[in-house]
Amino acid sequence: MALELAKRDAPQREDHVWTRFANELLALTKTAVLLECIGVGYSPAGCGKTLTAGVLLDVIPGSMLVTISDGVHTPTAFIRELAGKLKLGSGRGTRSLRRAICDHLRGSKRLIMVDECHLAILAVLNTIRQLHDATGCPVVLIGLPALGRTIMNGRGDDAMGATLFSRCGIIRDLTARCRQEGDRGEPLFSREDVKRVFARSQLRIAREALDWLEGVANEPESGGLRLASNGLRLATHAARKSHGGVEAITVEALLDASRLLKGTEAANAITNRIKQRRTSKVA
Repeated sequence: MALELAKRDAPQREDHVWTRFANELLALTKTAVLLECIGVGYSPAGCGKTLTAGVLLDVIPGSMLVTISDGVHTPTAFIRELAGKLKLGSGRGTRSLRRAICDHLRGSKRLIMVDECHLAILAVLNTIRQLHDATGCPVVLIGLPALGRTIMNGRGDDAMGATLFSRCGIIRDLTARCRQEGDRGEPLFSREDVKRVFARSQLRIAREALDWLEGVANEPESGGLRLASNGLRLATHAARKSHGGVEAITVEALLDASRLLKGTEAANAITNRIKQRRTSKVA
């Protein structure tokens, strides 16, 4: 019951908020489609990769999304998952399904997106590469920074790694722009991005609280947009349950929520990093 109340009271994010980060992934995807190649996009957790990938299904007609998980961690499992997305049935062997997928997709130029690719073993990534070669379909691999390391480390390989790397027309750290020239790079999320993401909050967000949300969203190693969202959800729920007639979410409420979510030490470290970033920008 408490969980349902929390969901009901939680502020909802606007659909399809095209933040700077989301546009980074969109640009990478469009490049992969244009070049008909494999594109690789990676960033720390909490930036909005999975959310944006879901939106891209609506933006790019005919695109499909497969997520690497415990149930999709072998080449056979991946083939069966993709066949299911294409409604090709599952009552036949892997080779037969692979042929059916290739026959169905060959020449279609349909986009295949694969999320959580940092969890994929090289054999699965090679299966994806083989499907790309056989069908000509553009592919976008999405994951944590470990994915980028896996692809780049394959350059000197004389087998699957080198072949996969050669098919990757664009490999991009999706947070690169915010890291350019130290702290002078563009932030992942502008203040307007943050305002629009949380525009449906049921309570007014105080100025200092908005500063905190913006700071956390631009610290992906600290939880990024996910922590900002969860902190605001929790603070909103607490405000609704209080009897003090709370009219706005304060930075103190968000700090309390972050300590509850991450622990006091981690939450304080995040706050200190935000302050240091702001200080260095002013300097």
